[in-house]
Amino acid sequence: PRHGGMRRRNGSPDDARGRNISGDIDDDDDDWTMRPKPMADRRFKVPSRGKGGTAGLHPLLALWWVATLTALARWSVLFNVPAPVSINAADQSRFSEERALMHARELAEGIGPRVVATPGIDPAERYVADRARELVEEASAARADDMDVDISIHRPTGSFRLNFLNNDIANAYTNLTNVVVRVAPKSAPSDARSVLLNAHFDTTLGSPGGADCASCVGILLEILRVMTLPGSPPPAAPILFLFNGGEETFMQAAHGFVAHHPWAKTVGAVINVEATGTSGPDVLFRETGGWPAEVYMRTAPRPTATALIRDLVRFANLPVDTDFSVFRDPTLPNGNLPGVDIASMLDGYSYHTDRDFANRIRRGTIQAYGENVQESMFAFARELQLMPVAKRANGTSAMDAVRPGSGTTFFDLYGALGVTLGSRTVSMVTQFAPLVACVIDISRGASYRKGTVAAAKSWGLAAVLPAALGASRAVVTGRPLVWFGKPLITLAFYLPPSLAAVLMPYVRDRNIGAIDGARGTALVTAFVAAVAGFFSAASGYLFAAWSVCIITTSLVVEAMPTLNQVGWATVPLLFTAPAVFLAAPVSYVTFTLISEKVGIAGSEPWPFGLLISDAVMGLATGLITSLSFCGLAPFMATRVRSTRSMRRARFAMFLIWTVAAVTMTLGCEPYSAFTPKRLAILHQHDANAATADEAVTFLVGAFDSVPAANALQTLHRASVLRPTTREDFGSMHPVTQLLGEGVVLSSILAKSPPWGEIYPSLRMSVLEEAEEEDEDIVKSETSPSVRIEVEMNSRHPAWSCMRVEGPIVAWSLSEELPTATGAVATQRRWARHAGNGEASQVWKFWVEVRAGDESKLKLDAWSLYPGESEETREISDGLAAYISPIVGTTYRYETCRV
Repeated sequence: PRHGGMRRRNGSPDDARGRNISGDIDDDDDDWTMRPKPMADRRFKVPSRGKGGTAGLHPLLALWWVATLTALARWSVLFNVPAPVSINAADQSRFSEERALMHARELAEGIGPRVVATPGIDPAERYVADRARELVEEASAARADDMDVDISIHRPTGSFRLNFLNNDIANAYTNLTNVVVRVAPKSAPSDARSVLLNAHFDTTLGSPGGADCASCVGILLEILRVMTLPGSPPPAAPILFLFNGGEETFMQAAHGFVAHHPWAKTVGAVINVEATGTSGPDVLFRETGGWPAEVYMRTAPRPTATALIRDLVRFANLPVDTDFSVFRDPTLPNGNLPGVDIASMLDGYSYHTDRDFANRIRRGTIQAYGENVQESMFAFARELQLMPVAKRANGTSAMDAVRPGSGTTFFDLYGALGVTLGSRTVSMVTQFAPLVACVIDISRGASYRKGTVAAAKSWGLAAVLPAALGASRAVVTGRPLVWFGKPLITLAFYLPPSLAAVLMPYVRDRNIGAIDGARGTALVTAFVAAVAGFFSAASGYLFAAWSVCIITTSLVVEAMPTLNQVGWATVPLLFTAPAVFLAAPVSYVTFTLISEKVGIAGSEPWPFGLLISDAVMGLATGLITSLSFCGLAPFMATRVRSTRSMRRARFAMFLIWTVAAVTMTLGCEPYSAFTPKRLAILHQHDANAATADEAVTFLVGAFDSVPAANALQTLHRASVLRPTTREDFGSMHPVTQLLGEGVVLSSILAKSPPWGEIYPSLRMSVLEEAEEEDEDIVKSETSPSVRIEVEMNSRHPAWSCMRVEGPIVAWSLSEELPTATGAVATQRRWARHAGNGEASQVWKFWVEVRAGDESKLKLDAWSLYPGESEETREISDGLAAYISPIVGTTYRYETCRV
């Protein structure tokens, strides 16, 4: 209770909640005593906000500002493309999108799926080889005076160790196809370092591959045509065009070139041309060596290098692996190459589906892609010509060892301009400077504690709140992923809680002044920038820019003690504009890409699988929102008194959002013919089955969080035997980790199985004792050892997979054994094999174990025969139009022991 002699100090409304020079609310303003304030504590109060916190940057104005720049970013991505050049253009020396797409249509629509081990791969190989040979013959006749042009048809067989989807495996191949064209200036020696351009013409299961990657093949054929025309300037260094026929089998053909082709030892840099979507832009999302990225950003007419995507691919292992992983592999004799990995990214809804047609590719994107690759190719050749030659131990030319992130910071400005920050040292100084500035300010007595806590809470809530609400909505309604393929509904679900999370710490704690909050945000973003710089992360420049802009804004606000409402509305927007300008395109592209890729993000068993995609989308939206608004939040007019009417208003807004979210959930379906659901349908024959019901089954698995059973007709759902396990999908390892949820249906034997009347076979036999060290194989020091031959006969070209269990010490598939899983006595290692033609039906290799351990060796194996059958059509023909099935017949071999 108050005493009669105590009263609140009188003063103006502004003084009642006065703010000191740092922006903090004076602690003595709520002192109910008559004790006067010491003179030393009477600071000059600036800037003062009106009663109730009405002065400040209005949240709606901040939202409009960020939305405007995001719309500009969207325009730059979707519409800032060159006009396509037609086949009949007057200037035939220009790259033509129409001609490149003509090749893509021939491959995608004319031939269709071009899967390794299927009949479609042969006409694709012939088409690419014929078009390349025609261009070589024309160039040889027209450019014999100044250019050498050669072609090589290469059919490699081999194996190598590969880490794919965080699984360490051996990857073997037989009789794949590479079409290689070498274009060199007449003066270049045969061993001159060359620029490698790579694209693949094979496709994944069931996809026509219009964008992935018939469009890439079309781009390279068109660049080859242009550079071999009479009058075109020859490149400064040789150019190798690699059209490979085995990327979708986990980069096998690229390894075949690097490991076995005689021209591979001359490669000095690589440009990998890929596509994971039909809508552009072509994003530089991986690089090694530093200088190739700098050259690309400097010379490509319309470069795009979205920082967050590069970091997600590098640190979060997004499932977008490419041939570039082989080219940069430091363990390969001709690998460890500097270069860039480029891919058309957006409209990933069609990626690896039966909707990936060339006609879906957005006009202008191939023109931009081709011009970027063409200009950077010539620039790479000039760089190689000027660089001193480094020598490997075997005498072949090579660059020094390279690694991702070894170069400087680089980014693009809305696809119109590439920016590089000088040397690596300059880049590091740029990312560490804001943190140093904050530390110096703290040493001078500035207060950062309250603001830092608020900024950390803001980022934390932005990550947690929308993810939790998204997951809760999916669980409560039982309808996950209803926003898939609907960007506006995705924003309606996740943007309001994301914005609320970003602002909540500043709303709830009225003791945080604008300057104090800004200082804390500057310190948090400076710390993230420094950490990013330490780990060579691509997005560090964004956080450094935010920190610098926030510090600048704070200094301006402190220097303007009489800042009025108009000033509060303009100063934060004006001085944080560079950071918002940089963040907007990164946020837009990253948000769009993640919302599309969740369709292949994989599934998990119920109940966790039901909510994972919605939680991930909420997490991504929250963090992207915080990246876009973090520097504006401390200056917003959100510090209002928590009155009853205000609490009612907040509750009403939450209620409105909840009702809208539930309504949209119940009224929306997650898929359409344009944005399909991916479904795996395998007709499995299991020689290990314990019961007759399990001997022949259908395996139906989902690649996203919507249960696979939902896609089946009622009749098929009635024949469900049990949920699937990852063991069931062993034929697709390591993609099995994306198939955590599915159902097993009863079935009958295939009427016309791919293997014919004789079942596939698997056997092991002891070859010899291997007591001497093999120079090429890493073995245990313990001897003697026993070498055992493994032979798998699939009776028909197939994608095969084998799990080797036991304490093996070496095998012929790779120089080093992949990392084993399981206990020492039951170590498990995986190996894959794919190939073309009759020669690929038999897969042989050997393993070594210590003498006496032969009985501990156990093999489990599967073969996948891609393509439809009469039995799989019984399932696929009844699917809705929005389902894109991956179909095949599989055989699980009887477990084999010595």
